[in-house]
Amino acid sequence: VFLGNRCIKLGEDGLPDIVIIVPPGGSVLGLEVKSANGTLRPAQKVFRGQLEATGGKYEVVRSLVQAQDAVAKKLGEQEWNRLLASVSVPKHFGPN
Repeated sequence: VFLGNRCIKLGEDGLPDIVIIVPPGGSVLGLEVKSANGTLRPAQKVFRGQLEATGGKYEVVRSLVQAQDAVAKKLGEQEWNRLLASVSVPKHFGPN
């Protein structure tokens, strides 16, 4: 994250861009957001291995739809639908 011209590091090196704690039980889903041809850095590969070794799930996503699909898969259909019914989702993201 940049504050003016200073770079401020947030979190552990390799930590995914989005970390979701999934109830019940608190299992972890890490989402790393990459461009169409972006690749994981070595530290991200290490973190992915550590997370998966402890039962967590790590997904590389390249779009909002892929991110939603990963969360829906982790939550299960019933919980995903309950979540969607409880929030307001904008129809458009970004400029028209």
